Amino acid sequence: MGKGDKKISKSETASKKESNAEKRARNRKNEIKNTIFFGKQQYQIIVAGLVIVVIGLLLMSGGNNPPENWDANAIYNWRRITLAPFVILSGLAVVIYAIFKPSTAA
Repeated sequence: MGKGDKKISKSETASKKESNAEKRARNRKNEIKNTIFFGKQQYQIIVAGLVIVVIGLLLMSGGNNPPENWDANAIYNWRRITLAPFVILSGLAVVIYAIFKPSTAA
C-alpha cells in the first residue's frame, strides 16, 4: 500500500452496503406506491361490467304485491327468473375478464 491509501474497515464497508440496500428498499417502496395495477382500458371494462350488473339487478327488482292480490306471474316471470341472473353473471364475467386481461400500459 502507498502513503495515501486508506484502510477501509469492515464496519465502513458494511455501513456503505447497508446504505445502498436502504436506498434500494426505499426506491422499491416508492415504485410500489406509484404502481397502477390496471391500464385505462381495463378500468373502463370493469366499469362497463359493473353497469351490466346494475342493469341485471334492476331487471330483477319489482313485483311488489299486497297479500290479498297475490300474483305469482308478476314475481316468477321469465325476466326475473332467467334474464336478470344471466345479465348479472354476464356482467361479473366481464369484470373478471378485465381483471385477468394483460395490461397494455407500460
